[in-house]
Amino acid sequence: MKITLVGMGSGTPGSLTMQGLNALREAELIIGARRLLESLPDGCTGNRAPLYKIEEICALLRTTEAAHVAVAYSGDTGFYSGASALCRALDAAGLPYMVCPGLSSVQLLAAALGRPWQDWKLVSAHGCACTPALVCSADTPTFFLTGGSETPATLCEKLTQSSCGNVQATVGENLGTAAQRLVRGTAQELARQEFAALSVLLVEPCPDLQRRVPGLPDEAFIRGKTPMTKQEVRAAVLAKLAVRPGDILWDVGAGTGSVSVEMALAAPAGQVYAAECDADACELIRRNRALLKRHSALLLSAGLSVALYPIAFYGSMRLAGVTLGTVISIGAAPLFSGAIEWAAEGKAPGVRWGAGVAAGIIGILLITLESGAETASGTALHPVAGVLAALAAAFTYAYYSYAARRLMLSGIPSRAAMGAEFGIGALLLLPVLLATGSPFLHSVQNAAVGLYMAVVPMFIGYICFGYGLERVRASTAIAISLLEPVVAALLAAAVLGERLSLPAYAGIALIFASLALFTFTGKKSG
Repeated sequence: MKITLVGMGSGTPGSLTMQGLNALREAELIIGARRLLESLPDGCTGNRAPLYKIEEICALLRTTEAAHVAVAYSGDTGFYSGASALCRALDAAGLPYMVCPGLSSVQLLAAALGRPWQDWKLVSAHGCACTPALVCSADTPTFFLTGGSETPATLCEKLTQSSCGNVQATVGENLGTAAQRLVRGTAQELARQEFAALSVLLVEPCPDLQRRVPGLPDEAFIRGKTPMTKQEVRAAVLAKLAVRPGDILWDVGAGTGSVSVEMALAAPAGQVYAAECDADACELIRRNRALLKRHSALLLSAGLSVALYPIAFYGSMRLAGVTLGTVISIGAAPLFSGAIEWAAEGKAPGVRWGAGVAAGIIGILLITLESGAETASGTALHPVAGVLAALAAAFTYAYYSYAARRLMLSGIPSRAAMGAEFGIGALLLLPVLLATGSPFLHSVQNAAVGLYMAVVPMFIGYICFGYGLERVRASTAIAISLLEPVVAALLAAAVLGERLSLPAYAGIALIFASLALFTFTGKKSG
């Protein structure tokens, strides 16, 4: 018996190779999915069997009297095709066969777009759950073979939920047929549409995707009374294991599940098994798994914002001067915060909120005007770069505050949410410290200043900030932080003996007026 496995490409006669066409026309029996059998070219036998399960095909091959059998597959026999399983079964049965490749859906899409596909990342989401944010690339396009519960729309919806809704994507419907259609748009736009069953998805590079390093903060996990492997040990274990994305891993004596969660994040395409006999610990594992799975993307993006904020903030003052850097960084943050809440939750800021922001920005400008002019004298400034850095600082400040608020509303304690964000941010900033932090070691005074900055304005300050975020909207909390230049001015007067000018007092009054507006607005919305 002669057995030929034929890749039919799109399923139309026009996408067949001559080798495949000849095999189909010579066959005395053709086996395949019903859709393919209905679209066979002219001149093919009427002896056809609509089968696709391996065991059914093998059973028919053992009983048929046909001398030449062709088994038809859509696409290419070597691209996520059932042909590979049939080949293994035929090898085990000792039956000889020949394979005729066909045009794959990735080739058809690339041809339709007029693009090469050798650098695309190829992923199958056909008949299996897929988390596109974990497999998409930041520097190369990612092709998704879809089917079953995972459609282009569902994949785009998941990308949107992972803060990648603006990434460009293309859906290819019924490729290689007369009904072929290409639909381009952002992931957010495509998530709201419906597509044909025979569709594939191409996602362009996603620069917003964040890659993580092992060692989540201890506060990111629910602990209870069960012992937990500490952050440093988890980071060392993951580094020593050198976990790859598709690895299968076991955590025996999983405890709280902290190591299991870390391994799962490191192996998104693999499997992690947690073995634990204590009932309380098992419940903690389930809770931590659900917690981190649900919020990992938000945590990672917030941690990146925490890392970028100080670089942008202090960079803006160095490039554009203290006045301009401070006014834009602090003053624009409430504007970005209101915009983020508006875009994410549909909560448009009110007129009173806008008036409060305007009063606060004017107040900051009046307070910093005199001191900023003195500080900027004799300094080589780059105002455009400084303004851009200040806007980046304002946005990152607004975003990680909003993210922390979202985490808290989801049931995560404020200390855990802030600790997780700042822990990730600290890890990302560590190379910056190693590269530029040597002056802290040159004197006891420098080290003391660095320690003070870490403990008082950062640790204690953001513990209090997190406590406030539990109780008010992020936009309100950020607006209240407009008090920062007021406190700085009062400290300068009380500690350094500086005299405040009349404009500075006017600025303080305006900021207090803005706070009154914010407080009233917050009570009304709460």
